[in-house]
Amino acid sequence: VYDANDLSAQPTKLTAFDGAASDQFGWSIAAADDKIFVGARSDNSSSGSVYVYDANNLSAQPTKLTAFDGAASDNFGISIATAADKIVVGAYGEESNTGSVYVYDVNNLSATPTKLTAFDGATGDYFGQSVVATADKIAVGASYDDDNGTSSGSVYVYDANDLSAQPTKLTAFDGDGGDLFGGKLAVSGDKLIVSAQQDETDNNIAGSGSVYVYDINNLSATPTKLTAFDGAASDYFGSFIYATADR
Repeated sequence: VYDANDLSAQPTKLTAFDGAASDQFGWSIAAADDKIFVGARSDNSSSGSVYVYDANNLSAQPTKLTAFDGAASDNFGISIATAADKIVVGAYGEESNTGSVYVYDVNNLSATPTKLTAFDGATGDYFGQSVVATADKIAVGASYDDDNGTSSGSVYVYDANDLSAQPTKLTAFDGDGGDLFGGKLAVSGDKLIVSAQQDETDNNIAGSGSVYVYDINNLSATPTKLTAFDGAASDYFGSFIYATADR
């Protein structure tokens, strides 16, 4: 953890207080004003865990989160997002890779979280592989969902203020098998960005990849599709995405 105002200063190095070989501590990270969240998806036979640090006192022992119903191979902590008073943790390996997501009250981490599962989930969907959050929305990727063909992928967008309501399900308007739509997500302002890293572009270039940009306030509108102007086979454009206020 570096001081953003003095990048030449020695950073603080964090390790799990109970870390063990192959825990993969640091697989996922997220930060709020006063907290830092670190995922260790392979902790305890890959049931997974998340460590919550006080950002103002990194020497203090963190709070460790595990799923209340966790089991081996759940991969709790594969993805983490935070917004407002919520922390969202993906566990894409649960129930034979059907997947689930846990939503915690960041101000009361001892409270039982709300558990989300896809209303149409199936074995191998990997629901929870990616998550993003805003004050009003939580989006969950399931890149191996099969609505547009095997592993075409989908994204579920929840009302963060009413998690019991059925989410809006997004699939690519031109989706096809193997696209992995929803493998990575990002959000900025009124935009939800969804990758499809194995999408074939209009020239049928296998694995060139693409990204879809949605108006998060009007998810029924056709998104803008981005592809690399010089895309080539196996570029996997969209393998990683990040958004700021204006980029």
